[in-house]
Amino acid sequence: MLRRMRVAPLVAAAISLAAVTFSTAAHSNGRAAGANQLVVGPNSELTLRMTFGLLLADDAGKWRWVCESAVGYGGIQDPAIGIMSDKTIIAGLFTGLSHSAVDRCSWTFVPGDLDNQVVSDVTVRKDDPKSAFAVTCTYDGGGGANPQYKVQLHSTSDNGASWKTIGTPLPRNAFVETLEVAPSRPSRLYVSAALVEAPLHGVVYTTDDTGATWSATDVNLLASDGGNVEKALYIAAVDPADPDRVYARTGGDGPTRLLVSENGGKTWAERIKLKGQMLGFALAPDGKRVYVGGPQDGILVASTTDWQFTQTATIQVDCLTAHATGLYACSNEANGFVLGLSGDEGKTFKTLLHFADIQGPLACATEAGAQCSSEWPALRDRLGASLDPDAGSLSDAGSGSDASGPGGPKPGGSGCACNMTHGGQRGASLIALTTAALVVFLRRKTRRSAR
Repeated sequence: MLRRMRVAPLVAAAISLAAVTFSTAAHSNGRAAGANQLVVGPNSELTLRMTFGLLLADDAGKWRWVCESAVGYGGIQDPAIGIMSDKTIIAGLFTGLSHSAVDRCSWTFVPGDLDNQVVSDVTVRKDDPKSAFAVTCTYDGGGGANPQYKVQLHSTSDNGASWKTIGTPLPRNAFVETLEVAPSRPSRLYVSAALVEAPLHGVVYTTDDTGATWSATDVNLLASDGGNVEKALYIAAVDPADPDRVYARTGGDGPTRLLVSENGGKTWAERIKLKGQMLGFALAPDGKRVYVGGPQDGILVASTTDWQFTQTATIQVDCLTAHATGLYACSNEANGFVLGLSGDEGKTFKTLLHFADIQGPLACATEAGAQCSSEWPALRDRLGASLDPDAGSLSDAGSGSDASGPGGPKPGGSGCACNMTHGGQRGASLIALTTAALVVFLRRKTRRSAR
């Protein structure tokens, strides 16, 4: 995907992308309905990224829908999602960083340096979940085989209410994909990228001073079986206790690999090669077990001591998340569930979500809430979900969220700066982002599910 590129076709494609993104309802973007990332928040709250927006689980296990237009995006995007300590959500979009209120009813774009930037990834600090990092990678000139990008690191320490640009920018020829922070050493960050030059190759940037200085290590992207080529490199996790042990997966149309570094990204060893795409990756909370999977490979489990993988399930896997409560997996109705939870490493699953279980949109007295409500009937009919007349906000449903708490509006307040009109303004800005937005558009379907 990042082979020798020409700017003119990318401009045309980005214009088409902008038209798709901002003229199409979330439920009509042409993709099959499905789940592709589960994020478990610091308070064990569940946010499930769908191909048609977000699903939020309340304490009773009921799922409420937040439409894409409420968050501030549309078309084919799979935003990078993070959940902060006060339950607000941050979402990295083509056109900036969207930030929710505590009740998720109101969403605003972060102003300043993040405004109208392509947010490649976000990551919340596990040791201090009111703090997070975001990395932006926005087209910034050049052409032909040498497009240039503006790549910057940003941070927050107040649950996403304010952000600042930090550190030294990464090289302008680096197309950044993912960002991770070491739980045991928060000044240690890893960034993966593809260098936009021939031949295409991956690179991992490492910092021990929160981005003030960076070291770089090339990572081979190999020609895979059947003529398919690995096209991308994604940081998947950092060991919870050892900041030098980092996991990465490759992306492409065919066989993909799990790579592990034991020395802070200086060298990498292949631990397993799947037959197809590795859409699922999860590291156990104690770092002692690793789980991988995909549509063709089911679920495979190994100890991080001997790396002997065993297949525990043959279901189609679209995401994996390991938590103290068990192993979560995204799959599809043909395999028995959209989201399931396993207590035996994937051998059996308890169903947490069928499409028919979705209780309707989150009840919000905002313009964004009205937009989701207007989109819901068509989505409900498509999914076969039943509209719950008692559907309310997560605070109404007993999640413990306080709509009038820090960062949250009073119930009934408007407070939605990312309404459809604002989204339309950003649609024009998206055209100017051309190259970076286009490449992210073509990759986002697979890049973030394996986290």
